[in-house]
Amino acid sequence: MSEKRNTILIADDFLVNRQLLKIIFQEQYEILEAENGKEAITLLTRYQDEIALIFLDLLMPVKSGIEVLQFMEEEQLDKSIPVIVITGEATDE
Repeated sequence: MSEKRNTILIADDFLVNRQLLKIIFQEQYEILEAENGKEAITLLTRYQDEIALIFLDLLMPVKSGIEVLQFMEEEQLDKSIPVIVITGEATDE
């Protein structure tokens, strides 16, 4: 595992959400972006030792944020990479 995790993965299907988070964190962290869960899993697999944090939208096309969380659990990445769940969904569910 890398000594210094300096990358944030932003997984959200809305470009504006990714851009806002990128603007906030790009001076302190390298930023990876995924517009769907499949891309997020690909980036997670490739950069797992560098990722310090994931901003994860639950409702995305191709693969959902829930499927990304399931993948992380299966690969035990949930033990080393914190996830902040983000969503634009306004229902109680």
